[in-house]
Parts: sequence; structure tokens; C-alpha cells
Amino acid sequence: VQWLSEPFPPFSFVGPSGPAGVAVDLMKAAQAQANLPEGTPLFLPWARVLQVLAGPTPACVTAMTRTPARERQYQWVGPFLSANLAVGRRNPASPWPAGDKPLAGTDVVVIRGDVSEEIARTLGADEARIHRVADPVIAARMMLAGRVDGWVYGEAVMRWTLTSLDISPDRYRFDGQIRGGDNYFSCNAAVSADYLKRLQHGLDAARKVGKGGA
Repeated sequence: VQWLSEPFPPFSFVGPSGPAGVAVDLMKAAQAQANLPEGTPLFLPWARVLQVLAGPTPACVTAMTRTPARERQYQWVGPFLSANLAVGRRNPASPWPAGDKPLAGTDVVVIRGDVSEEIARTLGADEARIHRVADPVIAARMMLAGRVDGWVYGEAVMRWTLTSLDISPDRYRFDGQIRGGDNYFSCNAAVSADYLKRLQHGLDAARKVGKGGA
């Protein structure tokens, strides 16, 4: 099974010693508990991750938000992390609009293929005004330059990205905190039922150990 990941710090990223992050650590722990071969994730832009998952090679990704639109496309192992999204905006910003369609009439940037596309549409963003990019750094720079009105993405990842760019916290804000769902290991149809079962048992055992269980 080929393991994949996108640069998604602090959940998955390439550090000085190689792949790191909460999702990567959980992947390794689950594999160890299940006596499965340890897979080192291949880091790709999210759109490329989705392309590989759509192919014939057995493949899993370290973290994907489970949504109704994705439910039948993949096989799921988890859950293990909540997906909390927000809208990043450049300061000074006008007050967050009231109502259930606050992004109506605005330009927003999202990561191509990410759950943030679904969230942006749910919040009223017009399809023609959703700008898709491959890299969070590009999205951050578009937001800070005022090329878009907001950046829809995971709040923790936005904070990490902006901090890594040495951007002062007074230059941006996060509005509209959104519960996006839960993150899972997501595998394509080519991954066997036995592998999935063992991986789920391994994840459950790893979480029990992490909580101080036997």
C-alpha cells in the first residue's frame, strides 16, 4: 500500500528528520500495532494525492475529512482528528456578516480538491469567485495582498503557514469557525478489506496506548 500525504502542518509535514506531524505519527503507530509494513508517506500537492487515489495502485492518505460527498469514493479508517475550518481575512477587516451565507459576493481562495471547496460553497461563495491553488503559501499571500476577501481552510494550518512566513498576528484574523467533520485515513478501492481491518484495529490500539491503556 502506497501512503500519501499533502503538506498539512501541524498534522503532516516534512521536518528535518523526515515526515512528521500528528497524522503521520498516528499512521506509524497504527501500522506498528497492526504488524503492518511501515509506509513512509509520499508528499504531494492535494490535487495529485486525489489523482493517485483515483488510480489502480493500492493507496491511502494520512488524513482526509470524511464528508457525504466523499463517502462512497473511499474506504475509511478512523476517526482520529476533528477538522476545524475558518475563514482567514486580512486586517483591518469588516465585521463578519450575519446569516448563513456570509461568503456571498466575495472572492475566496481554497486548496484545490480540499474540503474547503465544499465549505466555501455552503457558506454562499459563488463558483466563479472561488480561486483554487495548490499550495497554502500561495493562498496566504493572496489573502495578505488583498487579492481575495478570505481564505477558507483548516484554522491550525493557516496559523502554522502564516507563522512560518513570519507574518505578524495583527495582520490577519480568523472568522466563522466551522466544524468541517472528522479526519480519517482514507484508502482507495484497491486496498484490501483485510488491510483496512488490521489498520483500524491498529489505530484503536494505538489510541488506547496513547490514553494510558494497556
